[in-house]
Amino acid sequence: MVRSISAIVFFSLATLIWFDARLTADESSLNVGRKTNESSVSFLRHQFTVSRQNGKILFDGTEIPKHFLETKSKEVKLIEIFDGLNFPSDRQFLQWARKLKGTRTYTYDEVIRVTEDGSTSTQPLVFYDKEQRSELDSKWHVWLDMRQADLEQANRLRLAQEQESKRYQQQAHLQELQTKAKQAQAAAAEKSAQSLAVISGATSLWEVELVPAGSFGGCSTCSSYLGGFGYGTQTHGVAFVANGGGLTSTFGGNYNFGGGSNSLYVKAYGRTSQAASDQAVQYNPGYRVGTIRKLAGY
Repeated sequence: MVRSISAIVFFSLATLIWFDARLTADESSLNVGRKTNESSVSFLRHQFTVSRQNGKILFDGTEIPKHFLETKSKEVKLIEIFDGLNFPSDRQFLQWARKLKGTRTYTYDEVIRVTEDGSTSTQPLVFYDKEQRSELDSKWHVWLDMRQADLEQANRLRLAQEQESKRYQQQAHLQELQTKAKQAQAAAAEKSAQSLAVISGATSLWEVELVPAGSFGGCSTCSSYLGGFGYGTQTHGVAFVANGGGLTSTFGGNYNFGGGSNSLYVKAYGRTSQAASDQAVQYNPGYRVGTIRKLAGY
């Protein structure tokens, strides 16, 4: 008897478990069916502008065509909704548009539906009636919250990037100042060492005139050959022939050879004028030596 009751109980429990599992499976299949038959809904924010320029009415910078209200455009419908207006004809809309000053911008959210077969339809949210809006508003609010979170995250990222860029620029500027300070210190130390060397007689300071290569003084067409006159020669108004008769030039009193307007005058150190000249030319390629004058030294 006990075994019979146990068998009945066991059979009943097994039946209940099977029935519950079957019910769960049926509910799942129903849920899947509802999901696959339901279209996918997403949202996208848009803007458009309306303006008047030179007597022309423009949508997003493009002139509207004539008789555009015969099939009323989306933009006109949105203006009617947002501004509480009604334009039954082109004339009434144009009368309103001609009173515009500057540019007006309208922002709206568009509903994008993608069905199971892949077809897509789009329509501004404000075009839906009250019953349809009640179905969409909950999803729209979720999208608005997600969009706001994304905007805040993007703004935080932008601010972080701007701060990092500013910090980098400040560090680069500080490094540049430090480099310039070190260079100035090194130049001052070198100048001090050179001054001490001049005072001690280890070297001398010279002023070296550098003339552009291939020119005579400031003359790029004159030869460097002066018919016997050497560097530093004072002509005292003597006329001489340059380059073996190619050019005759008369120079006024106390004109030093090479003293042209294109010359550079640099300071150089060296025990001899030749050493100073070599140093000056080394740091100024493209020039040759003109006059040399000792400024300090033994």
